[in-house]
Amino acid sequence: MPPEITFRRFGQKLRALRTAHGLTLNELAQSLGYSRHSYISELETGKKIPTAELVLKTARIFGITTDALLNDELDLTHHRGIVLDGIPFVDRHPTFSEIERIRLMLSTYQDGTGMNEGGRRPGWRDFERSVATALGGDAPESKFIFDVLLFDPEKPGIKYGLSCKMGNQLDRIDRQGRAFMELSNSYKKFWDHLNSKGITHDNFKNEASQAGIALVELVKNWYVQESLVYGGNIDIQRSSYLILSYNTEGWYQLHQFPLEFPDPAQLDWLFPTRHHQGQTITGNLRAYDREGMVFEWYGESGGQLKYYPHISQATWASQRFQLEPLPDRIEDGLIAKVKLYFPDQWDRTYRGE
Repeated sequence: MPPEITFRRFGQKLRALRTAHGLTLNELAQSLGYSRHSYISELETGKKIPTAELVLKTARIFGITTDALLNDELDLTHHRGIVLDGIPFVDRHPTFSEIERIRLMLSTYQDGTGMNEGGRRPGWRDFERSVATALGGDAPESKFIFDVLLFDPEKPGIKYGLSCKMGNQLDRIDRQGRAFMELSNSYKKFWDHLNSKGITHDNFKNEASQAGIALVELVKNWYVQESLVYGGNIDIQRSSYLILSYNTEGWYQLHQFPLEFPDPAQLDWLFPTRHHQGQTITGNLRAYDREGMVFEWYGESGGQLKYYPHISQATWASQRFQLEPLPDRIEDGLIAKVKLYFPDQWDRTYRGE
């Protein structure tokens, strides 16, 4: 069969499958990891030739073989309402519907129960719970590295971790092309590790590279330790970071990053200095690549180790979104929840019983 006919047939089947699943062009594009739905439209009309990777992704999403996509007649009767195989953020990119669930759950925290801005914006713990609930995972109260644990029903002994980070950093992405995450603020653990290598408060500013490399290596070791806490059953290689960035205009965006860092030995570690009123003031320990700052450690204050990965390193990114506006008439979130969970007891508090 001529290639142009094969690819045209692929486009026709792609459209038929998308329609059968009730997906928009935008939703399918996001599920396949593309930011532009116009690319999907061009595929469906035969204007673009699909890559081998795209054919494989499409087959996996819709649960059919690549032969069925390219050659065979397609029976759509078995493709309505299919639940996607695989675990989001582990085996595949999340679907539009899965991200929409997270968005709507985050939106509920505008009712006065959110952690930030007087309870009107979701906070980091709200984010963790929303992700866990939307994806059928667990958000353990006691944790060290991973805030959300995802499960595979076919492999009950294995867990996959998501380390969830959140911050008012969307403007940084626009300015610098870099996301932000605070890896840890374990002041004592960082210094104990440095001291074990002969690096102290007295000499660490003369050992910038050695100190920086040691800090990054310590964080890497924590991942292994976290897995051992659960009996060695967290798949570290398939776990990741999930960052929720937002700005003051109310826009949000999700980025997924692997649990990998640039080689710290290949970065330029230094303590920036500035002069003020005849004195030389030394800043925090920083690491730079050719394009900008990658790490920053607040070793003389809170102990925070901050990481600024370039968004080109992300394995997936959502489109930007806003929270869903709440209805005009809505009770305070806490009161609404109390009335829902304990209606009789709540009423009695107003009857003087």
